[in-house]
Amino acid sequence: MKRIVLTIGSLAILLAGYAYFFHRDNLQELVGRHAPLLRPQPGALYKWQDKTGEWHYTDSPPPTGVRHEMVELRSDVNVMPAPKEPQR
Repeated sequence: MKRIVLTIGSLAILLAGYAYFFHRDNLQELVGRHAPLLRPQPGALYKWQDKTGEWHYTDSPPPTGVRHEMVELRSDVNVMPAPKEPQR
């Protein structure tokens, strides 16, 4: 089984390298045409805690009966907090 996975992985890498080096212009056109599909889309996440206290963030609802919170995602804002200023 490992041999099959390694063979398929190797072939995929070789094919990607071939496509990149010999068909780079076509790849750029293809990616440019489909770029809107590659951008993150706004949506929602479900934030919930399991019985062991571990937090989960999923794009599908938690099991029935589990308390949860919906977190809205926006692709036009940075969701990371600004870094704190170093103390001097």
